[in-house]
Amino acid sequence: MSSFVKTLLSHEEVDGEACSWANLCLKQFDIDCDGALNLSEFETLCHTLFVNASGEPYANNTDLTDDIQFMFTHLDKDKDGKLNELEMRTVFNKWLTEVVKPKNALLVVDVQNDFITGSLKVEDAEDVIPIINSILETESFSTVGYTRDWHPPNHISFVDNVKRYPVDPSSPVSAEDAKLLDKVIFSGPPLIEQILWPKHCLQESHGAAFHKNLKITDLKDTFYIKKGSQCHIDSYSAFCDNAHVTKSDLAAQLIKRNVTTVYVCGLAFDFCVGYTALDAIDIGLTTIVIEDATKAVNSKSGEMMREKLVRNRCIFITRKELSSLLSRSYIPLYEGMHAAKRLSQISSCTKH
Repeated sequence: MSSFVKTLLSHEEVDGEACSWANLCLKQFDIDCDGALNLSEFETLCHTLFVNASGEPYANNTDLTDDIQFMFTHLDKDKDGKLNELEMRTVFNKWLTEVVKPKNALLVVDVQNDFITGSLKVEDAEDVIPIINSILETESFSTVGYTRDWHPPNHISFVDNVKRYPVDPSSPVSAEDAKLLDKVIFSGPPLIEQILWPKHCLQESHGAAFHKNLKITDLKDTFYIKKGSQCHIDSYSAFCDNAHVTKSDLAAQLIKRNVTTVYVCGLAFDFCVGYTALDAIDIGLTTIVIEDATKAVNSKSGEMMREKLVRNRCIFITRKELSSLLSRSYIPLYEGMHAAKRLSQISSCTKH
């Protein structure tokens, strides 16, 4: 942990008093003593605040400069090229608080029997369970959310049901020719591209149950989300269906707990974990995927999902790096970007 962050954490956040974080930052970084931070001074602050997984400041590069400019622009509400006293005591103080003292939640996505030993088994899926259990047992998450697929027997994603729903003429595969893992386009409305899966996670079935070895925490702030329960539309994301029409209760559960950062793990990375992470980013949450606590259905689609998440400034860590992140010895730059965006943007679910 940097000496600057230690200094911040040793002070109470008291707006308007000498010990406020805004005053501390001005005292250390307001080089020209004008009572505000210009872009250059803010950049110096960022190089002090944000450190990589090794605890070292990020190396200077063009991407870093652009990201710092992004944050500064979102914090500079009156667009005068500096963070003045009012901005320092309001939006900046809130931004810095969310970066240094985030409110975290762990999302455990779809660790269900059918994805581990059942009809839609993901290769090496069982390996994520001890890692997730270790996180639940040793790390200090006050909020944990468990999600699971919860499909009716006539669900549109099941290959056996392909003839139940109208397939659009634009579909690359007809209902008659469709087979397992094909992509078809259903007429809707709206038009829906759907991968055809084997029957899985049927409501109230053994396949839909959490794996017996998964730790279910007894924390007071634990909640559960069921998804994919409407027969006519699939739902990879735990936030909303694939047509981004019907939302689950997940966003509301996080908002009422003032969560700013979600750590995502579970199954499968290229579908439910990935789309849940994308939607978390879209509603303004700092989003961190624990890479060795998730597995992909397919390596190619896993690579594509990772690229998509990287473009959206998702943070990727390993289990070993998690403790450093939670203790703030490691503060990724993207946390600052998401916090700045969160203070100025209202978003809705991403269309998949």
